[in-house]
Amino acid sequence: MRIKSGSCWHSCPCLISCRATCPANCGGPEPEVDDTPAERPSWDEYYLAGAAWAATRADCTRAQVGAVLVSRDHRVSIGYNGLPAGIPGCATAGNCPRGQMSRSDCAPDSDYANCGANHAEYNAITRARPEDLPGSTLYVTRKPCPRCTTLIKAAGIARVVTPPSVVRWPA
Repeated sequence: MRIKSGSCWHSCPCLISCRATCPANCGGPEPEVDDTPAERPSWDEYYLAGAAWAATRADCTRAQVGAVLVSRDHRVSIGYNGLPAGIPGCATAGNCPRGQMSRSDCAPDSDYANCGANHAEYNAITRARPEDLPGSTLYVTRKPCPRCTTLIKAAGIARVVTPPSVVRWPA
């Protein structure tokens, strides 16, 4: 059951409460209830949401990327981009040569030779057990770079899914 947004008569800040529980005590009518069930996300949408959540841990000044590796319908590992453990981070410590350059000097998705971070895909793959890699699916918040694409192929990952349109591997 969901309460329709804005159903409180007097623009009460709670928007979901009836007269008896309204913290603003607006005295307005009870809200309208929407009894239609919420639509469940597809598995691709579900795991992409997990990758987006993982991206919130990224310590990069230019992009926050997350990845979720799934094998046989089970989450195997999660990765996000950032410098290796123990090295001061790009965003938190200003330790990024790429991030100190302008976008005209270093275009997005250009050569990553000056990037010291481990990418989300790399972290998800290297944290997985080797037997879980062949035939698995990798969910990533953006298209993998050429270096990660090579790693994905070498690991035997069967599918890569990225937003906004689902990219199926191999394409």
